[in-house]
Amino acid sequence: MLQQKNYKSYSKLYPQKGRRTLLRLLAVLAAIFILLLFVPWQQNVNASGRIIALRPEERPQFLQTAISGRIKEWRVFEGKRVKKGDTLVIISEVKEKYLDPELVTRLGEQKDAKQQGIESLVDKIAAIEKQIAALEKNMQLSYEKNINKLRQSKLKVRIDSAELQSAKLDAQVALKQLQRTEKLQQDGLKSVVDVEQKRVKWQDALSKESNAMDKLMIAINEVQTATILISDEQNSYNEKIAKVQSDMESTQSYIAESKGSVSKLRNEQQDAFNRRKFQVITAPQNGFISKVIRAGLGEILKENETLITLVPDNPQLAAELMVDATHISLVQVNNIVRLRFDGWPVLQVSGWPEASLGTYGGKVQMVDIVANADGKYRVLVVPDKTTEAWPTALRQGTSTYGWVLMNEVPIWFELWRQINGFPVSPTKDKSSESTKK
Repeated sequence: MLQQKNYKSYSKLYPQKGRRTLLRLLAVLAAIFILLLFVPWQQNVNASGRIIALRPEERPQFLQTAISGRIKEWRVFEGKRVKKGDTLVIISEVKEKYLDPELVTRLGEQKDAKQQGIESLVDKIAAIEKQIAALEKNMQLSYEKNINKLRQSKLKVRIDSAELQSAKLDAQVALKQLQRTEKLQQDGLKSVVDVEQKRVKWQDALSKESNAMDKLMIAINEVQTATILISDEQNSYNEKIAKVQSDMESTQSYIAESKGSVSKLRNEQQDAFNRRKFQVITAPQNGFISKVIRAGLGEILKENETLITLVPDNPQLAAELMVDATHISLVQVNNIVRLRFDGWPVLQVSGWPEASLGTYGGKVQMVDIVANADGKYRVLVVPDKTTEAWPTALRQGTSTYGWVLMNEVPIWFELWRQINGFPVSPTKDKSSESTKK
């Protein structure tokens, strides 16, 4: 039988040593590939975003005019650094009502005059109250005086009534004596002179009775007059008191109107004072003039018109990442995040964050619960103090890309997950596991 290996041409065409080397190399590569399938791989949720300030007051501010006016003077320019309270721009007044430079002083004078008028009216109210008290006291005294007079008149009526009864009895007695004397004269026992004397006494008794009747009628009239006088004087005093009270109420009403006017003048004075302050726009905090939106001098400004963009100094930076709805449920507060920033060189291997260069650590500070118009959720990431510090030259608005780190799994599991389109495995809560143990 022909032995092929005895021929040199065959050995040159089919070298046995090279075949074995190739098989060994393929075996080694297969072994390495199998081993790599079991190497740990760090799962992550990636998202893009930008750098912002964590605190609202440290984000770029748009300084606006509180009043309408005309640009009078600029004190800043783009790129200038300012301190809190520095004057940025001065605005002059354009409303006719506020053109008077002494408006605040004049409104204060009007307010003081009104206030003095109120104080005078208050004194008048006090005087009217005293007048009312005096009228009420005089009314009481007059009433008591008239009551006493009425009592005296009634007592006099009683006395005059008794005198009238006595005069009537005297007249009756005198009449009877006259009748007896006339009878005795007819019998011849009395003289005509005696009869005339008795008639004179009777007439005198009648005259006294008539006088007593007149006195009684006068006393009764005095009682009626006293009663009417009491009512008249009461009505007179009540009318005077009502008139004075009406004057007092009118004064109180005018005081109320004056207080309203004082309040209105105070508001107008404060408004004019505030407008003077609003004419000078100052820096609300230390910062950097990023952009001047309105330029020139003499330009008319409307209320709430934006003039300047101010970027505060030394803001506490955070990364704002936009995560899609598929993975947002996996992102939790305090998750570890690796970040890269535009403008900084980076060598990133997402599954092996320890081997990456140029990335920076962070922690999830907040996960939004409402999606934006694009259906994505905001996730705020703050620097992780346990890792390297973020670049000091980093600015707001810089684009960034982040990886929210999840569980470690073998590479074969990660390949199988991506081929099947399964979501990332959620991170395990270590605190809950330790509690269960």
